[in-house]
Amino acid sequence: MLIQRTKKYGFAANNNVAIKQARGTYILLLNPDTEIQPHALRKLFNTMEENPTVGVCGPKLLFPDKTIQYSCRKFPTIMSFLVRRTPLRLLIKQNNVNDKHLLKHINHSKIQQVDWLLGACLCIRKKVVDSVGLLDERFFLYGEDIDYCLRAWHAGWKVWYVPTAHIIHHHQAQSDKRLFSMYSWHHMQSVVRFALKHGISLKRTVKVTK
Repeated sequence: MLIQRTKKYGFAANNNVAIKQARGTYILLLNPDTEIQPHALRKLFNTMEENPTVGVCGPKLLFPDKTIQYSCRKFPTIMSFLVRRTPLRLLIKQNNVNDKHLLKHINHSKIQQVDWLLGACLCIRKKVVDSVGLLDERFFLYGEDIDYCLRAWHAGWKVWYVPTAHIIHHHQAQSDKRLFSMYSWHHMQSVVRFALKHGISLKRTVKVTK
């Protein structure tokens, strides 16, 4: 089914139109700038089938040269916001706060529980949508994936990184290339919206209640 819209909407709003039409057990959010590698979707499907408490999972994202994108991450904190979304990032190219946020220290070949995953490719259990709801359309671009994973965690679902599934993502990282641009403005708005909605602290932890 092809759904065409006559006006420009954000990432969350556009995906919600399709999610509302979905009738399957799982919903796959997939960016148009991706290439599905062999058996990737089957591996995501099998992970969900074998682990009923996992509500959201995502693959290992790769750049076109097959190097890793750090697509599973920690929830944002005050320090990660300062280091990543303010002029401080121009002064601090490599730092422990940024590395921790990007989970650079974990074993990226191991299936494991993480805080959140980039929305370029997310496999979501339909039961999660039934209990948590749709993507928050107040996030025009960026941040809706962080928000959704946190809401899933609060509802008792787990979020898993599945690096045995590979997806190539032609990631432009527009908001990281320039401090002041339309993309960085959208990113800043999303961070502020997330903080107003969920609060922001030195450390955020989530507990599974199921």
